[in-house]
Amino acid sequence: RLDFKEFIFGTSVVLRGSLEQKAKLVFRVYDSNNDGAITKTELFNTVKHSIKSAKKIKHASTKQFKEDMGKAKASDLTKTLDELSKDRRIQLIVEEIFQEADENNNGAITPDEFVNFVKKHPESLLPISQLSCNFSLVPATISSSSSSSSSS
Repeated sequence: RLDFKEFIFGTSVVLRGSLEQKAKLVFRVYDSNNDGAITKTELFNTVKHSIKSAKKIKHASTKQFKEDMGKAKASDLTKTLDELSKDRRIQLIVEEIFQEADENNNGAITPDEFVNFVKKHPESLLPISQLSCNFSLVPATISSSSSSSSSS
């Protein structure tokens, strides 16, 4: 259970933290049993739940997605999420991450290994890129507000 203090800390790290701080926070999310290592099962389950959540958000906001992105791009996003939600695709994503991140090939990713992976692949902390979605599917209003807020 997340208390208010943890929520504020997490929000602060996400908004203003260094890449390493963000990686450590994300590691804690992936390490669902809090044993200090991410297993393939934990990563698989986290990715699967993330995609499932993205599909729910997309489904609940279909009309807005179509208005913001256009019907064709909204349809492309649906197809991408449908493809990514297949267990075999998620397993491939997990295997690719482990192939690079599990430096000692022991079947688990440590916090240091995860931070090293994120330093090589900072885009892996962005939910959309984690799902292998095309950034052109992101509504222009989100893209422009993100870039204008990051430049201030």
